[in-house]
Amino acid sequence: MTRINAQKDEKQLIGMSVASLIKPEETIYIGAGTTAYWVAKYMLGIKDLTVVTNSLPLANLVAQIETINLIMVGGHLRRKEFTFIGQFAEMTIRDLHFSRVIVGMNGIHPDNGFTSEHPQELMTDRVFYKATDNVIVVADHTKIGRIATHKTANIESAKTIVTTKKASAEIVDRIRQKGVEVIVL
Repeated sequence: MTRINAQKDEKQLIGMSVASLIKPEETIYIGAGTTAYWVAKYMLGIKDLTVVTNSLPLANLVAQIETINLIMVGGHLRRKEFTFIGQFAEMTIRDLHFSRVIVGMNGIHPDNGFTSEHPQELMTDRVFYKATDNVIVVADHTKIGRIATHKTANIESAKTIVTTKKASAEIVDRIRQKGVEVIVL
């Protein structure tokens, strides 16, 4: 969570917008990352949610809200991000179905898909794309068009990408041509 202040205004805007899509009684997975954290901050008033996460900071935030059921995904602790990854995390996620999955990604490119700098998170990240048909990727403009080292999934694996108007219009159009909804705030 060392990047909590980078592009903070964009991340807050994205967080508020995506949180407004969440409905009571849904079961949602919210991944690690600072943009996903802002989604969680803005959805705390929604009652009767079940939130599943592998993010320790996000779990600490949600655990304080009595009207939200929290399921913490266990596994090996990746200290830099305070996330749980690995086989135990994969097994937990694999056995669940979500109304929606909300995650951030290091890189989002129309041809190279979703990419990450963290190979140890790769397998855990791949599992949540199969746990719902409603994957929402949240990303500030610096992630749009970026290609990180490790491919997580094809761009078509997400239903929606939410970013801001600072994102490259050309890249956004190319992503839309692949059939992915892109919400630009």
